[in-house]
Amino acid sequence: MRKRRTSGQISLFGQDSNSFPDTSLSKGFSSSLNEGDKHTINIATALIRSDDSYSNHSRFLLLERLLSELDDKVSIIVLPGGFFKIETLEKVEIASIEESICNLLKRSNKTAIVCFGIDTNNEELGVAISNKGIEAFCEKFYYHDRIIPSKGNIGLWGYQRYFVFKRQNFYLAVCYDSKGIYDLPLPKENNVSFILNLIHAFYPKGDGMSGDSSFARKLMLGASKYWECPIIGATLFVHRDVPTN
Repeated sequence: MRKRRTSGQISLFGQDSNSFPDTSLSKGFSSSLNEGDKHTINIATALIRSDDSYSNHSRFLLLERLLSELDDKVSIIVLPGGFFKIETLEKVEIASIEESICNLLKRSNKTAIVCFGIDTNNEELGVAISNKGIEAFCEKFYYHDRIIPSKGNIGLWGYQRYFVFKRQNFYLAVCYDSKGIYDLPLPKENNVSFILNLIHAFYPKGDGMSGDSSFARKLMLGASKYWECPIIGATLFVHRDVPTN
């Protein structure tokens, strides 16, 4: 049996606003990472403190800054759900985002795959983009007001819902899709190796979804156990500090 590749996870801490203040970002490799192993996959996750005042442009500037803080060892970057917002799901809108991210990666001389969410007025989407273009593209299947099991293992517009890196399959779960994996349950297909959970945001108690600890312990852990693979998430913390644990 071939030994399973190890994964190193980095956490990035930033701040999100239209003014884009000069804030510091901290990051670190997990102790389980073996940097000398050619099979190692370095994954960075973004945990962002937000004042909930932003634009697509400010989010792009934030991504640009995150890229500047990362070295070339990072293979995959995981960002929150709804990182960008557009009104309708149109190919010209998605193509514009794709082109912008591709050009940014090329200018930054980065080969990482960037995973993030895009929200429209009606859909919540997940996408993975490299400097070559879209690697995976999908729609959320486990909405609060509707569940679409048929979309759980398929992508949009001819793309897959997962992408392959170093022979490992990375599945995009948009926010509550992690709950859908074990709640439906959704069959595991395509030999998924990792789940990347693009989580929208956590708010102060009484202002919206606030249970980040509960989300991790129940939804993320439930999906990980059911599919028997690691799960990695990224999210925003709105009007509250990023937890230290």
